[in-house]
Amino acid sequence: MNPAGVIWMLYVMPSYKGCGVGSALYDDAIGAMKQAGSRKALLEVMASNENAVAFYRARGWVPEGRRTEHIPGFRFTAVRMGLALA
Repeated sequence: MNPAGVIWMLYVMPSYKGCGVGSALYDDAIGAMKQAGSRKALLEVMASNENAVAFYRARGWVPEGRRTEHIPGFRFTAVRMGLALA
């Protein structure tokens, strides 16, 4: 059994923001991880995406580190976050 679950991507089209779609997707993902026996959830979010960081912090996620990636012509920093499920 995998002790950690990962949210790879959670995206809501701008026209649906504020309608509860993101919260519903999030709740289903966390529920599936718990049902699978995951004890911890992990994700990375772009550091510049303040709305997403706030979304996860409001649900108890805590920053666990940062990672900066350099791709030719593009550079970004991601915040690694974790959430205890058990």
